[in-house]
Amino acid sequence: MACPGATSVAPADGTLLWEHAWEGAAMLQPARVSEDDVLVTAGDMMGGMGTKRLAVAHGPAGWTASERWTSRGLKPYFNDLVVHDGHAYGFDGNILACIDLADGQRKWKGGRYGNGQLVLLEDQHLLLVLSEEGELALVEATPDQFTEIARVPAIQGKTWNHPALVGDVLLVALGVPLPALWALLVFAASFIPNVGTILALVPPTILALLDSGPGAAGVVVVGFTLINFAQDYLLQPRLMGMELNLSPLVIFASIIVWAWILGPAGALLAVPLTVVITFAPPQRASSIAAWPTAPAPPVTRIHWPLMGPSEKRQAWAVMAGMPRHAPAANSVSSGSSTA
Repeated sequence: MACPGATSVAPADGTLLWEHAWEGAAMLQPARVSEDDVLVTAGDMMGGMGTKRLAVAHGPAGWTASERWTSRGLKPYFNDLVVHDGHAYGFDGNILACIDLADGQRKWKGGRYGNGQLVLLEDQHLLLVLSEEGELALVEATPDQFTEIARVPAIQGKTWNHPALVGDVLLVALGVPLPALWALLVFAASFIPNVGTILALVPPTILALLDSGPGAAGVVVVGFTLINFAQDYLLQPRLMGMELNLSPLVIFASIIVWAWILGPAGALLAVPLTVVITFAPPQRASSIAAWPTAPAPPVTRIHWPLMGPSEKRQAWAVMAGMPRHAPAANSVSSGSSTA
């Protein structure tokens, strides 16, 4: 995508192949529909402007790109769209929508997810949607109607990032039914301290045992254990270390030490406690440094040979800490003649 419109270049040398002008800003990469067609989008300061299907062909005169249709039924802004079974799914503003790739007509619109993102789970005909407010939802990727299967709170705070699945890959490889649902359950339960992942692992393990036998159930348990170990003790400490300027070794060691001192609560609080200890300023030193200090007394040079008797007595009194008395009126003049 270029601004404005779409541009195609040869990967080998960057030679321009074709261009298609469309007023507006290019927000998303094109989505391939077939061997010859692509979907392109455009937007402006107010949001998405629509979706356009282009037919790309190569003839004697070179490459051409002609418009098949333009649809206002799907107006993605910064949210990617996906193509599945002759239909496109994406965000029309902040609401999920589906359009027919044959003519661009909208099939349905529903579900408010803000400026969220989605991932297609092709084999299961599902959309994994991450809302702007951090909720994960499973939506059927079918053109009949909008159907949300499940929705769970996943993270706190605003997010515009793409969701991703790891456990789902293992369950799909083993042929366990409803892998996306179990992977979503494990992800959501991981926010429950200590026992969340274990509780979420029970349903897919039982299902694998009943469906494929003890071997598959054992692989599920071992696979999920290794995945969570890699996430909790390898990936997460590394990411935290990058954000907090702490090495992964320090993070890993802090988890072990605080877990030994405080038990399970220490493992959960290990990183915050380590950050507080590492970066908190020493309160005593700062408070002492803030105490007001009296100015140092001025240094007085004493020229002993030039002083008279009264001035010498005055100097001895000052050095001994005795009250200082004003010298006599004639002490200065007499001091110049008396050694």
